[in-house]
Amino acid sequence: MRTAASVRFKQGGHQMPDSRALCVSIIAPIYNVSVYLAPCVKSILSQSHSDLEVILVDDGSTDGSGDMCDQFALEDDRVRVIHRTNGGLSAARNTGINAATGNFILCVDGDDVISVNHVARLLAVFAAQPKVDIAVADFLAVEPANTYPAAGTLSRSAPEYLEREDALVRLFHQRGVTNSAWGKLYRSELFDGIRYPVGALYEDLPVTYRLFARARLVALTHDCTYYYVQRSTSITAQKQLNKRMDAIRFASEAVDNVAPFGDRVMRAARSRAFMESVFYLSDLPSSSETKLLDPAITTPVRNFRHEVLHDPEARADTRIFAFAAFFGLRVIWALAFSRILISNYARRHRKF
Repeated sequence: MRTAASVRFKQGGHQMPDSRALCVSIIAPIYNVSVYLAPCVKSILSQSHSDLEVILVDDGSTDGSGDMCDQFALEDDRVRVIHRTNGGLSAARNTGINAATGNFILCVDGDDVISVNHVARLLAVFAAQPKVDIAVADFLAVEPANTYPAAGTLSRSAPEYLEREDALVRLFHQRGVTNSAWGKLYRSELFDGIRYPVGALYEDLPVTYRLFARARLVALTHDCTYYYVQRSTSITAQKQLNKRMDAIRFASEAVDNVAPFGDRVMRAARSRAFMESVFYLSDLPSSSETKLLDPAITTPVRNFRHEVLHDPEARADTRIFAFAAFFGLRVIWALAFSRILISNYARRHRKF
């Protein structure tokens, strides 16, 4: 298999066979999510677009999740279950991608929920504009609940169709699109030679921009049809500073890898690298810890703060952090910590 680096900017093919041209392979990595699994899978099987191949990858679950997956397969012949030894989210997702046969790939985390029209709304932009290779839905971060709105929140705004450079800039700046694997419908050929790095957290970061770099057009639908369920035991909810270094490394690599796209995209990538260092600082238990930081964390802050501050395409909060950076790492930490408190309060008090 070719490495991701060797093909990272290859443009994918664009011809779909006539037979089952709209078949969507939905890949859901499953690991010890028995409490959340039924709402997730039921939301997938309830899609208004029915031509689906649902691949549930049981990543060595020990809580009965694997048995639940098998039961879903008995009840619906669109479901395929792959049981594997535990290898982490990336390994499970890669297993699903390797097994997928549909013309489109959609990722759903095993503890999340999608609205009944999630797939249909994303497919609609492919029909409206044949050059679209990736369609993006909006999402809502929610607390676990017994039920979720079936139809999501549909936007009255027309989808945005972004050329490759614009899509990469928006992605790195996190303007209307995140690095997450989920919430996006991809033409399956975009994954040729690209897989998620096994054993790393923040594994979406080094992959999503490579997929965007292959896309002719990326469509932002603005429909909020994905429910990102917040739970304290999830991987991303756990504070793992050593694993946070993965994100800083991936962001630094991206700066070098997007050089062929020119200064504007590189500037956006440097802004992403700056913010990954800020995110690391926000995970520190106290500002006193900033004295012991690895230079790999502090260098993006010092090297890119001036550029980020004066970048008109950067988000306002990013530029505020860049301004704070001139007053020291402790000021950045205090600002980041305050931001987390405000965000958590808003999420707890949000209603559908």
